[in-house]
Amino acid sequence: GHRDEEIRVAALDQLARVPEAADEGVLQWRVADDSDAVRDAAMRVLVARNEVDPDQFLGQLLRSDDARVRTAALRHLVAHRSPNGPPVLDRSYIEGRLGTALDGDPDARAELALATAGLAHDREADRFLDAFLDDTDARVVSTALRSAALLGRADCCRRMIEALAVPGTREAARD
Repeated sequence: GHRDEEIRVAALDQLARVPEAADEGVLQWRVADDSDAVRDAAMRVLVARNEVDPDQFLGQLLRSDDARVRTAALRHLVAHRSPNGPPVLDRSYIEGRLGTALDGDPDARAELALATAGLAHDREADRFLDAFLDDTDARVVSTALRSAALLGRADCCRRMIEALAVPGTREAARD
């Protein structure tokens, strides 16, 4: 693979046009890339290759041991969620990882803050999200703010306005 992230993303974007030409092994490797943009591009190609049942495929990726792979799958699910489709994600995803996340791992908390956006069908999503909105890590709060917006949490408008004043959360509040 190329060292330049933009070139890796551009190459994967081209493969997304003809996903059957992509080597699945290379895609699996790229979905664990250090770059979020490369992981997201690889995820788009992988899902296109497995379009027979993308929800089942994404469900398999959510069971990965690699947090980067799970997070890329979550970003894809959240970005392409179907409000009328069957839920691929349920609260057990968050409940099963919450202990580790709350033990101090900000990456794990950011992953779960993102996962809450996939719980639009679950009334308990707010309960999980609120803990991440009050987090001490700006990246976790930023992810939670984006999830709150996707869940239509009008009660978070004040938090979003306040987040505009904080450099670490300003971009998420603008989104």
